[in-house]
Amino acid sequence: EWDGTSASLLTAADASLSVALENINPEPNQVILGLPDNWVTADKIQTEKQPLLKKLTDELSLKPIGFIVLTEAITHWLKSKEGTPPTAILVGLTSTEATITLVKTGTSLDSQIVGRSEDLGNDVAEGLARYKTSDTLPSRMIIYNSHLDLETARQTLLSFPWTEKLPFLHFPKIDLLENQILLKATVAAAASGKSLLPPADQPSPRSPSQDLGFYKNQDVLTKPIPKSTLPSPLPSPPPPR
Repeated sequence: EWDGTSASLLTAADASLSVALENINPEPNQVILGLPDNWVTADKIQTEKQPLLKKLTDELSLKPIGFIVLTEAITHWLKSKEGTPPTAILVGLTSTEATITLVKTGTSLDSQIVGRSEDLGNDVAEGLARYKTSDTLPSRMIIYNSHLDLETARQTLLSFPWTEKLPFLHFPKIDLLENQILLKATVAAAASGKSLLPPADQPSPRSPSQDLGFYKNQDVLTKPIPKSTLPSPLPSPPPPR
């Protein structure tokens, strides 16, 4: 846990790394950042978050080589595990916030961040209402986090009158993801670019790693590059005399 300050983030990250890197020699010095949706805008880390992450990586002597949005990583993980692009409502929980993400056939819409109250059902309903859609909502919710008691949250959502409040065709099935899902999904998304490769008949100068936010010899904190940017061709050598 961390309270939003750079000092507590540094302490939490340092403690986590100490456990993760125990008995690993040599220790890696590169890092892939798994970031919440509201830390990224238009494929770039938000300007106000960059100093925090830069301080973190500088203090821990880590080189950031890319970043992945966590809800996109989870969507990628679900597709790889279930064999089909998921259609579901992702509900990410912390002690203070709920992140509501509508996923349709493997495509994540913008996430809605809602402050937690004593009524989780109303919190999630508020987030879904912000989409302002008349379409039927997916009849599946997936709750995830790293450390909270998700079964209590699941029971709360099972007691909420979803079909009376929002356009659900059926009462939603509510699943839980394991408490290590954010780590596993981030690793899986970083390690696998199969679903991001261009079709064989459409060659592209981009690599799968670029689609996940990796750019060779670029600092992703100080020089974030949008996905739409392609590398410039090298200039042609001068003709021989």
